[in-house]
Amino acid sequence: MENTITIWVCVDCMLHHANGECGSCHDVRGHDEEPWSKLDDGEHVVRGGEGDEYDSYSTSPCHGCGSWLHGERHAFTLWFPVPETRS
Repeated sequence: MENTITIWVCVDCMLHHANGECGSCHDVRGHDEEPWSKLDDGEHVVRGGEGDEYDSYSTSPCHGCGSWLHGERHAFTLWFPVPETRS
């Protein structure tokens, strides 16, 4: 069984989900955090959540990689396993 929540991710995570790379991949400085590194085993994401919304400027960390760089955040739906309960 799985459950879902909406998470908000940075542009790097969003582009990695869509294209497998982003502009930071080719930048000399690279990523400040590895895209999608905060996901646990068994978790996966799909684009969307809350009507495919985005926040044009956020000071909150990215839920996908943990980056504290301010900027856009895009809504994704996180699917995660629900532990089985024993009766």
